[in-house]
This record gives sequence, structure tokens and C-alpha cells, in this order.
Amino acid sequence: MPCNNDSVDVIKKPGGFEHPSLSILSPGAHSLLLVIYVMVFVIGVSGNALVCFILGKKNKLGKGDIFIVSLAIADLIACVIWPVHMIAYHIFFHSDWFFEPQTQSAFFFVFYTTLMISSWQLLLISFDRYWAITRLLKWQRVSVHKKVAAVLISWVLAACVKFPLTWRKNFGISDQGYKIYLMVWTCLGWVIPLFIISYLYAVCIRRLNDSSVNKDNSQSAVRRREENKRVVKMFIIIVFLYFIFTIPHSIIDLFRYIDNTSDAVVVLHECSVIIVLFNSCTNPFIYARMHRDVNRFLVHAWRKLRGKKKYFTDSTTEGKNESDETAI
Repeated sequence: MPCNNDSVDVIKKPGGFEHPSLSILSPGAHSLLLVIYVMVFVIGVSGNALVCFILGKKNKLGKGDIFIVSLAIADLIACVIWPVHMIAYHIFFHSDWFFEPQTQSAFFFVFYTTLMISSWQLLLISFDRYWAITRLLKWQRVSVHKKVAAVLISWVLAACVKFPLTWRKNFGISDQGYKIYLMVWTCLGWVIPLFIISYLYAVCIRRLNDSSVNKDNSQSAVRRREENKRVVKMFIIIVFLYFIFTIPHSIIDLFRYIDNTSDAVVVLHECSVIIVLFNSCTNPFIYARMHRDVNRFLVHAWRKLRGKKKYFTDSTTEGKNESDETAI
């Protein structure tokens, strides 16, 4: 989760407000950004909503699916908040209307909170996979309610950390304190999760490929290891893309600390936010390709549209879920 300087100053015009950072853009550039934000909104919202629907309609939500649904909700919110904010801006750019400063602050608060939540959900997923592979008995004793509690706590903590940063003037935070706060925000939401996640998945990969540990060659044990490898591969791709897509945003923010008034820097910042939103749009496609239940649902829906027979029976689905509860 990249840090951010979300207290963008707006210049008041007669009857409204203006984004000084984007005022240098040509009408064609505004039209292009408008199209991009509309596409992000449509793809991101529909894709993540579909993932939530597919996993939410299961009779028994898997332990790992809880974190995936939470991550999809965070991506969905991000694909609603920022695009709606910017679509309205680009549509009304040539008029005197724009959001009030407090409304803008609320948009920034929700959007950047969801980014930190996304990072923390990936961290929770990493711990979940780590325990499922290295501490299976301990993992099996962790109830679904505890995982739901962990998700809720992560959402509340992210909001609590972000709240003073958004309305720092109301909390009396000085410029120096603000910079320190931003560094803490960056470490908690991006740097520390990256190192912990990298370590956990390195351990998982080593454990899955260690022949001295995996001595059980029964059919169920082999199938469980193969499923774990597939799930770990899926999450490694998601984590890799998340941090790759957020690196430009973090770098641009470093320049914003130095010069927050440069139009060019803030335009680049806007482009980096779009790249972050692209990540929220790609996750549903990864689930569709690699998540067993999402893929099965989509294949069945496609075959049903084509008039084919049901691809998987309910009994087959239930049997697979019961035979390997560590799989996703």
C-alpha cells in the first residue's frame, strides 16, 4: 500500500472548485481519462461483485475464501470511489461545479483506506496459506469466526490509521508530524507487508518442494500438495501484481512530498492511481482462471448459455470440498 498525500488543495472558483493539478490537461486528455475511468468502473465493479456473489452463494464459505471476499470488496470499493469522483470531475471540468473540499477528503479517506486494507488482506492470506501448509493441524483448529474477526479488525484499524491523516488540520498535526505519519503509513501499509509476505511464501514454496518433509505419497496427500501449489501460485501472482502496480504510485508520492504544487507531478500521480486501479480490475480475471469455485461457476454458466449439460454436479463439488478443505 503506497503512502499518499491526499490533502490536495483546491482553488475556489465563483460557484465551485477546481483541480489546479489537472488544469494543464487538454480537453482530449480529459476525454481519454473519462473513458479510462468509465472502463475501470465497469470492469472493476462487475468483476469483483461477481467474485463476491460466486463465493458468497456457497453453502459453506471456505476458510481462505473469507479473505478473498474481503479483498474483492476492497477492490470493488476502490473501483467505485475514485472513478466516480474523477468521472464527475472530468464531466463537469468546463463548468464551475465540483465537489466540496470535505467531500473530496471523504473520497480520499475511503479510497486510500481500501488500499491499505488490500495490502493487509494479502498479508492475512499469506499467513493463512503458511499455516495451512506448515501447521495443518493448527490451521484446522482456527474457526471461520476468528478469521472473520481478523478481517473486521483489519478494516477498523486501517480506518483508524487513515482518519487522522486525512483530516490532520482538525487533529493539529504539524507539517513535520504529517511527514512522520506518512512514513509510518507507508511502512505499515506497504513495506512491512511486502517483506512478511515474501518470507511466508518463500517458506511455503520450500516446504511444498521438500521431499524429506513430504513423505506421504498417498493419493489424498499428493492431491492436497498439488492443490496447495496451485493456490500458492495464484496468490503469488496476485501479490506480485499488487506490489508491481503500486510501486509507481509510491515513487510519485515521494516526489509529491518534495513539490506538491507541480502540475506535472500531480498529473503523474493521477496516472499512477489509474495503474493501481488496473490491479483491482485484474484480480477477478486471476480468480476466474485459477480459483476452483469461481472457474467452475463460470464454466458452468458458459455451458448453460450454450445449452450444454451441467459441467459439475453438486455432489461432485461437495465431494471435492470435503476431500481437501485446504484447497481454494
